[in-house]
Amino acid sequence: MHLDSVTVEGGDAVENLLADHFRSVYVSERDDLLSPCRKTTILSNVDWTITENEILSKLKSLSDNHSSGPDGIPNSLLKHCCSSMVKPLQIQFRKIYSKNEIPLYWKESYVTAVFKSGHKSDAKNYRSINISNCISQVFESIICDKITPV
Repeated sequence: MHLDSVTVEGGDAVENLLADHFRSVYVSERDDLLSPCRKTTILSNVDWTITENEILSKLKSLSDNHSSGPDGIPNSLLKHCCSSMVKPLQIQFRKIYSKNEIPLYWKESYVTAVFKSGHKSDAKNYRSINISNCISQVFESIICDKITPV
């Protein structure tokens, strides 16, 4: 595997090379795109109450084919046990909102390299995908729906 003039062989060396490449092309979120005044206006009009119906709808729409994140909980478990999971998730989501704090384990993810095209030995021909915990994805999706204009 190579990246520009650097060539490596072996599992750890290839992983580190790909990690260096992904870090170099990573673009962090730009918080300056919305002025503070505009953000306050947008967010002050949001109903932050997360209902059981919102959670149930998101759980039912989960794909059975996605990989589990670091928590090891597959989408299919949440999807097929959704009626039993709604209330505990609602309690957890309310707790997160009231404490204004995301659980640390929700911030963990797997990063996987996916080949795009070209020579497989060139690190630039790979893109990264992030596999995160499915419960955090449900929460994020609900919040995204609330702040995205219809």
